[in-house]
Amino acid sequence: MLCSGGAVALQVAARYLAEGGAALITSGERYRGPAWDRWETHPDIGYGDGAAAVVIGSPGGSSEYAISGISQRTDSRLEGIERGDRPFTELPGAWPSGEELSEAREEFYARVGRDMLRESAGTNMAACAEEALADAGFPEIVFAVPPRLGPRLQRVLFGEALRSLSTDWRQLGRNTGHMGAGDSLVAIAQIMEGGLLEPGQSAAVVGGGGGFTWSCVILTRHSI
Repeated sequence: MLCSGGAVALQVAARYLAEGGAALITSGERYRGPAWDRWETHPDIGYGDGAAAVVIGSPGGSSEYAISGISQRTDSRLEGIERGDRPFTELPGAWPSGEELSEAREEFYARVGRDMLRESAGTNMAACAEEALADAGFPEIVFAVPPRLGPRLQRVLFGEALRSLSTDWRQLGRNTGHMGAGDSLVAIAQIMEGGLLEPGQSAAVVGGGGGFTWSCVILTRHSI
């Protein structure tokens, strides 16, 4: 799941909280060399260090904000984008370098072509968005937050689904870069801390990760 980890953790926690209680979800990322080059590992992504924490409670709680809908989709056929023709690693710290990841992507594309990723992203992200909206009761989405990726990658992997959610895309990652598993969690925190939603409004936070996964979280601010 990689960079969808925060959104997936929210979904798992929500299932455990159906009968009450609360859960703390945290993430932390540090992209340090020489194994990882925050600027060169991927041509469309700049990686930022950071951490996030979210407390999620059971449905019907008194919080001002609620995760009213959530969904995630996976296409394991695309796992090779991060691995190429190499065998699976067996030890912690055996993750390939940025240069090796670039080679892995080229090996994968040479084997299956580039259309599989684009087509799978369009299908799965659209389904993910529809499922999250249905889970939330189809609220009006005032804005959508894309993953903290470069504009080309946003358009290729998330463009059509984001446009179906809202014509207003809020780029909340300009000062942080991509934050790995914390990407969606940080976006949720920024929406709440910045007061970007008025009472009664909802926003969609979209995420994606290697492996390959997509996620969509609907955040709603309750009417006062």
